[in-house]
Amino acid sequence: MSRGIGKKEIVSSVAKKSGVCAKDVSKVYKALVEVIIESVSNVDGESFFGDGAGPKIMISGFGSFQLRPHKGHPVGFTGKQGAFISKYPVLKFDVSPELSKTIRKLPQFREHKPATVQCANCLPSGCSYNCANGNGLA
Repeated sequence: MSRGIGKKEIVSSVAKKSGVCAKDVSKVYKALVEVIIESVSNVDGESFFGDGAGPKIMISGFGSFQLRPHKGHPVGFTGKQGAFISKYPVLKFDVSPELSKTIRKLPQFREHKPATVQCANCLPSGCSYNCANGNGLA
């Protein structure tokens, strides 16, 4: 399993591909992260929880970040009967159509086929879709 890619690897790779020195790429990387954080943080709490979402930060060909409210919900881990967490912000990422298309074309994902299961005609419990015997939906 890969350990992932961090700032150092990103800066090094971008410097190599662009011909710009790593020191300058590092400055741009830092500025980009700061702009994203500032943009996501630039939200009025009252209108955020009223309207439903913060500003969308779009990086063309990659995706978008947006602060969205997560609905409140009851919790059971506090030991208090009827404990409830109110609405709170979460940062969501939506992949761009271009990146999604690129990922689907990767060889390790092209061969992926949905799992086949058996339909009601094959098993008493039935199935939801894609019967291995070609019988279709239950």
